[in-house]
Amino acid sequence: MNKQFGTRVMVSEMTAEGLGNVFVLRLLLPIAVVGKDQPVKVYEVMALTRQLDSVDVERLHAMDEHMQPVKDASDSNSESQRSSASSVGRHRRARKQTNAMIRDVVLKTAQDTPVTASEDEVTFAQQYTKTVHQYLRKDFRGALSSIGALRKMTPGHLLSPELTNGPSKRSSYAEKSLAMLERLCEEYATNCPEDFDGVYKALEK
Repeated sequence: MNKQFGTRVMVSEMTAEGLGNVFVLRLLLPIAVVGKDQPVKVYEVMALTRQLDSVDVERLHAMDEHMQPVKDASDSNSESQRSSASSVGRHRRARKQTNAMIRDVVLKTAQDTPVTASEDEVTFAQQYTKTVHQYLRKDFRGALSSIGALRKMTPGHLLSPELTNGPSKRSSYAEKSLAMLERLCEEYATNCPEDFDGVYKALEK
């Protein structure tokens, strides 16, 4: 998925809420991933809002502490109860594994390359997120106008390596996701289905 959007670290809405205000997050799209029943809103983790302090690190380490232990499905009396317990158990285990993975990646990234967001990155993340909300509200013309404004106001080194002067340490650029959103807006501006929900159907994980 990162390759499709030109990003480095992507997180679900659930994980994004757990990250709090320590990171600059950019809403990408609601995405339906192959093999998943329900679409989820996905965010890019762009950079730190500030250097991590001990309180931040402790909170990230405690991301999955609130998860309750799952009762063994064999303790349930009926087949439906066992099936329900098993499903809940899988969901909670997957959630804990995801939180642990994201926590470890973010902590390692923050500790190895402690890059704090620039003012340009914060502004871009905010404006891009507003543009995605325009798209989700079916304001496709407004979103297209916002995309044009974003390209004009955003420094080239955030958009594309081709627009970067000199060597760059960035591993993610916004132009790919910007172009994807632009293509979707152009398509739906002329032919929007009644059941439009804004979900991007990903063909691969």
